[in-house]
Amino acid sequence: EYPEEVMNFLLIGQNQGLTDTIMVVAINPNTKRITLISVPRDLYVNGRRINEIYHHYGIEKLKDALQDILGLKISEYAAVDLEGFEAAVDVLGGLDIYVDEDIYDYQYPTANKGYQVFNLKAGQYNMDGASALKFARSRKSTSDFDRAERQQKVIEAMLRKVKEMKLQSDKEKAVDFFNTVSDYVHTDMEPISAYTYLKMFKDFQVEKNNVLSSSNYLYSMINASGAYVLLPRSGDYDEIKGYVFELVVE
Repeated sequence: EYPEEVMNFLLIGQNQGLTDTIMVVAINPNTKRITLISVPRDLYVNGRRINEIYHHYGIEKLKDALQDILGLKISEYAAVDLEGFEAAVDVLGGLDIYVDEDIYDYQYPTANKGYQVFNLKAGQYNMDGASALKFARSRKSTSDFDRAERQQKVIEAMLRKVKEMKLQSDKEKAVDFFNTVSDYVHTDMEPISAYTYLKMFKDFQVEKNNVLSSSNYLYSMINASGAYVLLPRSGDYDEIKGYVFELVVE
């Protein structure tokens, strides 16, 4: 049983109707922690990849699937498209992010369905929206699991920048920020609610690098249709639920 104070939000990064990023943000006021948990898009659930559920069946079905997998009951959600992500980072004035390893992606997708080279050396950067998006999306030279860790690093940087800008104590500035990105975000969260959460959780510690992967609770296979998918190693989700409970509560 989770404490009733625990709040869970769903963050989706969408592209052409599919959810390339699925991240649950679990907030525990008792421990003053914000825990980021990433679920890979290739996780196979009820005969299809989880990143297709939102596209075919909607947000409530995706919430139900994630509750079955993680054991967390999700309240509100936000689905952000690529333009919205760029706009949010630029409004914040860029993000300070340390890149741990060199990235060389020779097939980073462009808007016209082509490719370009994305090359980033290890080191400290202040990334604008376009650079942060490439850092978060690049996958050809790494893996979806590495990409999920980078995405969590970006979310942590955004929360840190929000705190530095004191959006949590400036209602007018915070509402202006939400209005700027609202055209790119589908959410059931009201701006005033988001502002309230910023004030409540501004001093909480962010726990990142929590990614379900083939190195912990999942294994990969090729299904009958010839598609790469991921399944739970134990045959059910009990192990994963125990792992998530420890992350969020203990």
